[in-house]
Amino acid sequence: MSEVIMASLDRDSATSGIQEAIDALGEQGGSVRIPAGKWRLRQSIVLRSGVSLIGDGSATELTIDAPRALFLIRDARKGARSIYLRGQVPFVADDGVGLNDRPRQWWDGTHALVKSVKGNLVRLSEPLNRGLRVKKEAQIVGNILRSNSWKEPGAYPALRLHNVKRFLVQGNRCADDVDKSPTVGGDTPCQTRGIVESGHSDWNLVSGNICTGMAEPITVIGHNSRAQGNLL
Repeated sequence: MSEVIMASLDRDSATSGIQEAIDALGEQGGSVRIPAGKWRLRQSIVLRSGVSLIGDGSATELTIDAPRALFLIRDARKGARSIYLRGQVPFVADDGVGLNDRPRQWWDGTHALVKSVKGNLVRLSEPLNRGLRVKKEAQIVGNILRSNSWKEPGAYPALRLHNVKRFLVQGNRCADDVDKSPTVGGDTPCQTRGIVESGHSDWNLVSGNICTGMAEPITVIGHNSRAQGNLL
């Protein structure tokens, strides 16, 4: 009979105690039962051959934080084990991170654990497999975006990214300040479009914005642009 271990929720663990339960199994493997609840993962789980995870159906939730874009203060050379990040660093020791300066190509970057954070300096468990360069990024962050198209509801998006590259659009709220269009009448909303790319826009990141209840909340057309972690 294979060994069965019950995972015990440990909020100080980077895997909420799941990896510790896996590691406690013998060489023959076995099963780790994960009871109902939310289990936050700050780094990847390593599941070796012969080991299975068993939850309580939909009552067991494994969660990770939404990806976010952070920016370097200075270039980082290949082989370095530390980076300097702009602004408040959201990481703590043992967080798993992926490092790359090319959108849509996360998996060819460096994957490491955070060893320590001191101010803007982040020390890593692994050396960078390629150099990272500081890029000048335009940012649209933390705004309430409105388009008062009373005469033509939906004619204008809250924000249009036209022929732009390397923009960060993050933490904005698309809001209609008028619930009804006095021109059209009835319950027709004025704003039905949120954040929209057009023209030759590319390499933009639209992340963590709120554009709920819209017919066209977010549209990206650039091959290398990404929309992630938005509330639609």
